Amino acid sequence: MPFCSNCGAQVDAGSRFCMSCGSPVEQTPVAPAPTPAPVYAPVSSIAHQGNIRQESIVEINRMIQYFSKKQAQYDEYDDCCEKISYYSNPRARVSVGGGRGTPFKVFGLIMTIGGGVFCLASLATIATYSTASRYGASADSGTVAVMVVPWIILAAGIALLVLSGIKGRAYVGRVNAERERLLRHYEDRYDALANELNTYFMNYGYCPVAASYTNPRILELIREPINLGRADTIKEAINVMIMDSHNSEMELQATLAAQSAASAARGAKAAAFFSAANFIRHF
Repeated sequence: MPFCSNCGAQVDAGSRFCMSCGSPVEQTPVAPAPTPAPVYAPVSSIAHQGNIRQESIVEINRMIQYFSKKQAQYDEYDDCCEKISYYSNPRARVSVGGGRGTPFKVFGLIMTIGGGVFCLASLATIATYSTASRYGASADSGTVAVMVVPWIILAAGIALLVLSGIKGRAYVGRVNAERERLLRHYEDRYDALANELNTYFMNYGYCPVAASYTNPRILELIREPINLGRADTIKEAINVMIMDSHNSEMELQATLAAQSAASAARGAKAAAFFSAANFIRHF
């Protein structure tokens, strides 16, 4: 609080006269707060960032040039990963010879069904001649052949079905054996390529990225944010690339959800329309 310059008593803020002696109180003007000066990045800092970006571009270009010599091995490595994933599935389709006995199964079914029907008819004929034989009647050779042939057809059909089952099991065995052979082949090739690429990676010396990022196609994706000015270092570029991938995945999920919602809305609208149509039709 201010004090009176005449008697030294305290004076309330904003009072023009002292309440003790009545002397006028001098008002001290309040100085305005200084305006802070704008802060600009020093020119040396901007130049330093430009140097870091340029060094990152030079380094990643050197990596692309070095690892591009193994581009064929990287592509084969990716292909092996896909083939291992595919042949690990027991339902993977594998091409083998010999067939699965489908024609035997088809003809066997036809002969078994047809022979079974005629066998039932022959049983009725046998019963008829059994009754007639009591009165001295006998069947001729042609009738006996007609009664025997359906049983032969039935037996042949059953034999074909058994043969088709044997060939089917043999086919499944060949498929599984071929699938296991292909799986082992690609696993062995995968191990050989992994060792070769890892040795090539170790021979590079100090590498600012992990071995899993050394595929030249991935390195080109890392270089793009640096060229666009979205990142200054390789580490920042990797983070930008991961973030872009995550955002793309989220956008794809949002698009699929929107399409699903729109489809559900169209379905609900159509159901409501037909419900109204059915309601009106009853009147």
